[in-house]
Amino acid sequence: LVYSNTLNGRFVWDDRGSIVFNTSLRTINNIPLFFITDQWKLTGNPSSNYYRPVINTFWALEFQLWGENPRGYHVTNILLHALLSFLFFNLCLKILGSDAASFFSALIFAAHPIHTECVAWITGVGYIIFSIFIVLSLLFYIRFTDNQSGTSLILSISSFTLAVFSIEYALMFPFIIIAYEHLFKRRMVRVKIILPFILIPILYLVAREFIVVSGNSSEMPLYSRILTSAVIQVKYLY
Repeated sequence: LVYSNTLNGRFVWDDRGSIVFNTSLRTINNIPLFFITDQWKLTGNPSSNYYRPVINTFWALEFQLWGENPRGYHVTNILLHALLSFLFFNLCLKILGSDAASFFSALIFAAHPIHTECVAWITGVGYIIFSIFIVLSLLFYIRFTDNQSGTSLILSISSFTLAVFSIEYALMFPFIIIAYEHLFKRRMVRVKIILPFILIPILYLVAREFIVVSGNSSEMPLYSRILTSAVIQVKYLY
């Protein structure tokens, strides 16, 4: 009900370039190419500096369902946000151990206006998808720490991999694991457990370097990006 007023929304801003005029989404045969090619170059456009093959795959599948009908995309966004809110409830239940506290936390999460852009903006679905995979990965990781199930650890690593190849913000997840172990388990995370969660970001960055950056002459050198990021962080804090 909170986002029902978005159903009549149209394609706006990046929606047009990312979906409506994106010819690479017209056929699912392009899906393998999203993982090995700069997706924007498939459409004859300059590189966008983004490497998000899982999101591009999702858009291609969505396009087969909805075509250029924006209502379908809005329905998908709302349903996925509902799924994310349900997963967030389960995460709170694992951490807080209280049905009431978890329910009200999830309710605030579901209705908080900070999520408006991600839900109402069609292209914003990428942030919902990456969040779903991150929460799933943490849920499976918590299950692993509780019962030492190898299956849970594999599912956690798999979910994290999908999150990273959805949106690069997922690269911070290893720090979430370290924080969880320190704050809730009162212990240091084992190296052999955290290692896959470190190797996957390295794999992503290497893939991005070869697929996107190497073909984009306007991309800043790595050392420049590191120094620029450091300056931005200092200016943000002070």
